[in-house]
Amino acid sequence: MSATKDKTGNRRFLLASGVLLGCVLLTTAAAFTDYGDSVVEFDGANNRYDLQVAGSLLNGWEPVEADWAQGRSDLGLEYQSLEDGYQIDFAKEGKSRAVGPGMKIDFRIAVKNNSPRVGSSLVMEILDPDPLGETKDASSGSFLELFDQLEFTVKDSGTVLYNNVPASDLTTMVWDTQISPGDYKMLDVTISVPDDVDNRWIVAKTNVEFRFQGENT
Repeated sequence: MSATKDKTGNRRFLLASGVLLGCVLLTTAAAFTDYGDSVVEFDGANNRYDLQVAGSLLNGWEPVEADWAQGRSDLGLEYQSLEDGYQIDFAKEGKSRAVGPGMKIDFRIAVKNNSPRVGSSLVMEILDPDPLGETKDASSGSFLELFDQLEFTVKDSGTVLYNNVPASDLTTMVWDTQISPGDYKMLDVTISVPDDVDNRWIVAKTNVEFRFQGENT
């Protein structure tokens, strides 16, 4: 374990073991809007509108048909449990992955307009699915919540949407172009732990939710 000084001159010990990232949760909500004289009848076959998601930790991953899955099962927008969405598991041998200060995890996620006929708008939020706020561990006094300390970089086909943005500064991403029927967006994501995360977060951990919402266009 090493020590550094913050801006006030106080010595702060840096984590030796790393903080814990559990999994990424991909969730979706697709809303059909009735546009009057341009109504499409949805019969569950060729006429349907839905968003599907996929993701992987593998470098250069591209989704195949078997990868796509539902992000929700008619649960609305309120988070219920990890089982509600599609998961990218960071765990190793059943345990959350330790990521030390200055380290990062790279992965890819994708969202697909699973409709053969209608386009889709798209909105994305990056959320803490189970926020603990300032809650501390009773025995050590360390914070339990890690999400607020993370930084996010997200790229859409090389276009930078977020560049090392702290969790507290994240804003909703609204795309100004639709996703055509059957097409998908591929996002390259990096989650980083800043260098100055110290022993106040030694027992902290988190999951991360990417929530996609859309309407037919």
